[in-house]
Amino acid sequence: MIEIAYIWVTKNLIMKKTLLSLGAIALFATANAQAPNNLTKLETVQNIERSAYVEQSSEWYSYSNVLDLLGNMTYYRGTLFPDTTVYTLSSTENFRPFTHSVGQVIDPRSLNFAGLVGNTIAFDEHTTSTLDSISILMDYDRFAGANPDTLFVQVIKSSNSNVTMWDQSGNNAFSPSYNYMTNQINGADFTTAVLLTDADTAASSVDVEIDMVIGKDEFVAVVMAYKAGNTYSADDVLGENANRFTYFLGEDAAKTADEGFYNFSLDVYSAQRYNESTNGWNGTYYPGNIWTDGKTHTIIDAKFTTTNASTENNEGNALAVYPNPASDVLNINTNDNARVNVYAVTGELVIAENVSDSRLNIENLNAGVYMIEVITENNKLTERLVVTK
Repeated sequence: MIEIAYIWVTKNLIMKKTLLSLGAIALFATANAQAPNNLTKLETVQNIERSAYVEQSSEWYSYSNVLDLLGNMTYYRGTLFPDTTVYTLSSTENFRPFTHSVGQVIDPRSLNFAGLVGNTIAFDEHTTSTLDSISILMDYDRFAGANPDTLFVQVIKSSNSNVTMWDQSGNNAFSPSYNYMTNQINGADFTTAVLLTDADTAASSVDVEIDMVIGKDEFVAVVMAYKAGNTYSADDVLGENANRFTYFLGEDAAKTADEGFYNFSLDVYSAQRYNESTNGWNGTYYPGNIWTDGKTHTIIDAKFTTTNASTENNEGNALAVYPNPASDVLNINTNDNARVNVYAVTGELVIAENVSDSRLNIENLNAGVYMIEVITENNKLTERLVVTK
């Protein structure tokens, strides 16, 4: 067993979290869904160079880092299959190719993001933003070099008519429409093709510029599919003598940790890929929170830039809270009575008070990172609060 944990050191991401082979399919068993069975053990600890994280301190959003902070994540690696004629990892592991498209729903409105160092943007129903770019954690093995392989990357907004949202056992579910003829989303808001060559075998991520405006109370999903540029033989072994694209996945043990928001994986397995589902999933993606235990998350990070702050100021009197960091008393700059809510990184409401004297007692809060929301009759402020002791 390998011990791994996320530690930020300048631009290096040193993975040190437990990675296990998914031998027990029952971990993901559910009456309404099939279980992924091509997830395998990561054999070595990787030092992953992520140039895209130079600006992570202010604008990058990574839900896998949220879960790592909360200690809820178990990591796996999986293979994106281009067809059904090849083996998984070795000639002794003869799986039918299983995963054909994967992705992640990214909802930056989640209060869980407030726990990450550098996530200073507080998204709410008043915030519009631009999705600047995305970064997909990956590993690429290349043996057949005559032609490049292709990674199709798509983005779809929550407001798109090709998205279905519903309640799944108390959790919000989200599923884009899937076209099995093209192995892509129907009617995506953004589609690009990334050519994979020899140079990508030394990379640890695929970084894609998006530049998409996200409206108020919107969020997005990012999906990818792999298309081989070279012909496979029936006995080829991915990663041994045939090109292989590997994605990384995590399982969140606390299924309800992000209740009310949409942060989980999207998956297309063989039944959907070949339009053979007997459980009603033809033409759509599996959302990663339908499993019996926990939620799954594909490690895809997103860089957002807000185009307006989440502080509303209808009267010209700006709301402010100070000092920040604070230890026992927080001052609230307002001339009006205010409703103040303070949330832990888990989303738990820990303080809910009506404040009339512009002071909030926080001496009973433990040291840590919180989200504070100040609401007056005409204004609203949401920001990250650091409590020290």
